[in-house]
Amino acid sequence: MLLGMAIESLLKAAIVLFHGSQLKRASNQAVNLDRSFLTHELDTLAKRIESQDLPISEEELELLNRLTSFVEWCGRYPVPRGGDDMMAVGTSSIERGRILALYDRLHHHLRKYEPVLNELSVKPSP
Repeated sequence: MLLGMAIESLLKAAIVLFHGSQLKRASNQAVNLDRSFLTHELDTLAKRIESQDLPISEEELELLNRLTSFVEWCGRYPVPRGGDDMMAVGTSSIERGRILALYDRLHHHLRKYEPVLNELSVKPSP
């Protein structure tokens, strides 16, 4: 669950980095995110950054699809809200290794853009 949430954060950071024009600034300078950022569907988020020198394989998309179940309800609710979401949830040690490798690859890719991300960070008011 936590790895899924960490990957979600990395994917959303990449979307902000590569598609920053989707951010809207209100007159009070608060940042309002486009509704497409509100999803927890990791495979959908990954497809939005795929063309940014970061290819995502079909195997990784399937893995992200499985992780979505963890992110969407495992950490928040004791059972899924709908019967379609009811499935055996768990990961093997092989899957865990693939998840960690994907996390490392996303993290490493975003580290190249750290100066840009630092500029996008919200600075506290004096």
